[in-house]
Amino acid sequence: MTKSNCNKNADANLIKKEKLWNINYFLLWQGQLFSNIGDSIYELALGFWVLTVTGSTALMATLMAASVLPRVIISPFAGALVDRLNRKWIIVLTDIIRGIFVTLVGVLALFGLLEIWMVFFVGILLGVCGAFFFPALSSSIPDIVPKSKVISANSVFSMANTGASVIGSPIGGYLFYAIGAGFVFLFNGISFLISGVSEAFIKIAVIVKKKNDGSFWTDIKDGFNYIWKFKGLRYLIIISAVINLLASVAIVLILPMFQRDPD
Repeated sequence: MTKSNCNKNADANLIKKEKLWNINYFLLWQGQLFSNIGDSIYELALGFWVLTVTGSTALMATLMAASVLPRVIISPFAGALVDRLNRKWIIVLTDIIRGIFVTLVGVLALFGLLEIWMVFFVGILLGVCGAFFFPALSSSIPDIVPKSKVISANSVFSMANTGASVIGSPIGGYLFYAIGAGFVFLFNGISFLISGVSEAFIKIAVIVKKKNDGSFWTDIKDGFNYIWKFKGLRYLIIISAVINLLASVAIVLILPMFQRDPD
């Protein structure tokens, strides 16, 4: 056997020995899973709560838009900003902030003190936190798993994201009628807090920006230029945006049907 073949075999054996599920990756993955399931449960239960209290589908749609728009608007800028900050503490703090406010919403709902304006405020706050949480989380993956496992790690995250959305929505609807909105909000807030505390133990390298690196606005401009020139990615983003819009409209139209009494 030649020396080059020996080296190839050694590299192949090393890749096989490299593990995806180290403690840092597991903590990051569970944080993302809890956050996505929590978001799905909270949004659906909140939609039912608004319909129950106000009977207005228009108000429910406005609330959903108020929760989504901050994330859509801020996300392009949040990604460039996240690269200049400590990603670990962005992940931890955004989960803790969401946990505190969603828990507060749950407590207020249980005591009958929750008002519509409070829900709108928390919805906007959750959208802002999500805009920073997810870029910080996704950019941390290559730093906590072996290079040979990055693609697998991203695939597992995508599957968890999709699965959380699929699981969270029916769970949110069931729990709303089983135990009430207040308990759903409360349990969701506590899950955010537990996730945030566990994420504090993750070890993620801090990115040190050099003086000759591009400025904040340069990074944003380069990002938009890259997406615009990459036709496949550009079309994928447009299609995803349209699908999400149609899905949101469908939710607004379908939810009231579940509150009708069967005759």
